[in-house]
Amino acid sequence: MARILIVDDSKEILDLAKMFLSDSGHEVLTAANAMDAMELLNTYRIDLGIFDIEMPYTNGFQLSETLKNSMRYKFFPIVFMTGRKEKKDVERAMKVKAEGYILKPIEKDKLNEAIDFVINKISPSKYPNVEISKTVLSENAQVIKKEPIKIKSISDVGLLAESTNRFKIDEVLELNSSLFHEVGIPPVAFRVANIREMVTGIWEVKLVFIGLNYESVQKLRSWILSQDIKNIAS
Repeated sequence: MARILIVDDSKEILDLAKMFLSDSGHEVLTAANAMDAMELLNTYRIDLGIFDIEMPYTNGFQLSETLKNSMRYKFFPIVFMTGRKEKKDVERAMKVKAEGYILKPIEKDKLNEAIDFVINKISPSKYPNVEISKTVLSENAQVIKKEPIKIKSISDVGLLAESTNRFKIDEVLELNSSLFHEVGIPPVAFRVANIREMVTGIWEVKLVFIGLNYESVQKLRSWILSQDIKNIAS
């Protein structure tokens, strides 16, 4: 399932669309304007944006154009959810390379069908990733109040680790590591996204960040980039 951002200045529309998509298993974030939307985009890894067109100050087209003109969000998938039916609006949506155009009033089945179609078209994003074995750490990680685990790699989305403990899917863990001290971020909370047994008693765990603030995300990205450059140079 996807993490979806809905941007609309109508609370009723936000609540209804969030309920429809959440019922289908998606994680949904909402924003009432473009400024709040940008804050969420800079804080969380988001797979897809659903934008209203008519919003105060910065409308949906302007927000989309801002994103598409940036390196980071050039290929970010956007779907418009609007009451506008005019040909010129559909053509402008095509111009900013929107993935879909949903007319209000929204219906649950049609909304989910349109979103599923877009999600199935999205190829997995490639984020910078650093293998911890290529870095020098005085220690690895420790699950607070539990046994140590071994971090294998890290990205700005989360990390891959090994553990002798079989964690549960969606379990929330708080990790402490010299890595986080090196990056300059506090102990971090993660959600267990996936787990598989590598050999008997050893589990590979995929963890995703929960609510890592904007400043910490930027510090982590800068650190990853610096390590990536070191690895290329070595």
